[in-house]
Amino acid sequence: MTISRNEQLENIGLAWRLILAELGGRAISEAFFDPQAPSFKDVLATTWKELCDQRWLEELEIYGYAHYRLTGSGWMELLFRSGEGERPELRDSATKLSRALKAHVKGRHEDVTVELSRLAHESGLSPAWVSNAIESNLLESLHGRRGVQWVDRGTLVKIPLNFGIELIDHTADLRAELQEIQDELEHTKEELSEYRCPICQAPISSQDYNVPLSEDVYGFVVT
Repeated sequence: MTISRNEQLENIGLAWRLILAELGGRAISEAFFDPQAPSFKDVLATTWKELCDQRWLEELEIYGYAHYRLTGSGWMELLFRSGEGERPELRDSATKLSRALKAHVKGRHEDVTVELSRLAHESGLSPAWVSNAIESNLLESLHGRRGVQWVDRGTLVKIPLNFGIELIDHTADLRAELQEIQDELEHTKEELSEYRCPICQAPISSQDYNVPLSEDVYGFVVT
């Protein structure tokens, strides 16, 4: 069966709404979506594949057939599709988590490993929300600053000594230099084109601009 682009987009939107309802307040690492469940009966197989291709979902085999789970980037996509990503509450929660994390490395000289449950308690946020924020690199995405990593997924969090420091794009200068070289190359190509045949691109070997065409008319010859 062939469906139109609009139908596919509508079905993807439906899938996101159903996933949001099914996820509830759970951690994404613990929520598995069964495509054979009655609640997902209207979601097309091509939609599940598209969400996986975009790396918003990952496919796992459970009970002998495919189930799906949100990735960190999928959770971020879900936030903004649901409108949560535009609300000030998201940044407020991110700030609370950031403060709790920073307190553990303040005055330290090395990385620190902390339990997820402790971070949730100290920040006043739910363990599931904290887990999802870490899974999705939320703090790096929102603030552009160094985030944290899992030591043991869903249990232990590693807070680097440079947590909260602004991220540096170490390849920015290289990309700028490559772009400058590319621009120079294009300019050189344009200049060289003046010395080639516009039809076959063969190099010009000689030019004569004073060739008599008649008694009073002169022209030019390019070889």
